[in-house]
Amino acid sequence: MRSPLKFSRISAADAISAINGLSGFIAVIFFVNDVLPAGALFVAISVLLDGFDGVAARKYGVRHEKGPQIDSIADTISFCVAPATALYSAFYVHSAPYSLLSLLTVLASSLIVFMGIVRLGTFCDEGHLIDHFSGLPTPAAAMVIIPSVLIFREGGLIRLPYAGVGLATIVSLAMVLKIDYPKARGRLAAMSGAVLFYFMISMLLLLGGFSGFFLSLSPAVLLLSTALYAVLGPVYCSRIRDKSSCP
Repeated sequence: MRSPLKFSRISAADAISAINGLSGFIAVIFFVNDVLPAGALFVAISVLLDGFDGVAARKYGVRHEKGPQIDSIADTISFCVAPATALYSAFYVHSAPYSLLSLLTVLASSLIVFMGIVRLGTFCDEGHLIDHFSGLPTPAAAMVIIPSVLIFREGGLIRLPYAGVGLATIVSLAMVLKIDYPKARGRLAAMSGAVLFYFMISMLLLLGGFSGFFLSLSPAVLLLSTALYAVLGPVYCSRIRDKSSCP
């Protein structure tokens, strides 16, 4: 008897993408409840999973042609809705809903979701067929927004809410610009993984009640490394445009 469920068509890559989206949803729950380190940890887990679904598709194959759509749906939750919720949770002033900071926070949060959907829709249509990104990738945008929220919120390293809102606005626009970014491979992937691992371990230890300079510094390290990619990635692509990685 044929099963009424569609699980028989789900490949390993689809499962990883779905777990990515689930991790992003869990992050949203933590952000709504103002548990920012836990939410940040689950967004970082989503970034890690996002790097594995393509590997799984190449190694184990696919069972349908909808993998890019599933991946984009998951990325919308993890790298658009979750960071937007984090920004709103950290900087919206509930006692002053019509203050400048509250209005800018709502605007920036909305831009993250809107521009992210546009970015992922375009990438889903053509991005999986080329060897570079057009526009700042949504995981990179999330890895700018999330650490900036942790740094600039009340109780962070520096209390500068407008800086956090401003950075979120900039990366939202960068997602839809026609600027080439290299895909993370080789040394770039190894360095990105090391920074992400340091951040995840730091969030786990902070949630466990530990504290220390190197733990509190991890959001700044993640923000700096991702900002360097955001700024220098297009320069790298422009210098090797004659090579296949950035055609």
